[in-house]
Amino acid sequence: VDEALLALRFYVRETAIDSMMSGDFEQRRDALEKFWAAHDPTPGTMYNEGMTEYYRRVDHARTAFATLQEQDGTKTDRAKVYILRGEPNRIQRTLNIAGTNTETWIYDKGGRYVFEDDRRNGTYKLVSQTR
Repeated sequence: VDEALLALRFYVRETAIDSMMSGDFEQRRDALEKFWAAHDPTPGTMYNEGMTEYYRRVDHARTAFATLQEQDGTKTDRAKVYILRGEPNRIQRTLNIAGTNTETWIYDKGGRYVFEDDRRNGTYKLVSQTR
């Protein structure tokens, strides 16, 4: 429950997470269930697609965007965008032996995110975005 609450850091403000983290285990679990019930795209069904997709993205980002410097991939810039926006429709990569590597994520529904790895060590930082 605590890990699931902490994983919401991309979706809600830290003060909201702090509020949900207060109390005993049952209160924290109830707060998590209440949060996802309010964000269920198909209320009234047993399955919450929004919650399932969100945590699938978090799990994927944890390993897919990990680097030697940051073993928890969810703490990287690419992970933050991936968790909130999902898989980009197109990725353009420029690998430069002597300079900065770039990765541009393009979303058909709007959004372009440019990441740079100026040290060429896998640590891509978000340098520009358009929505």
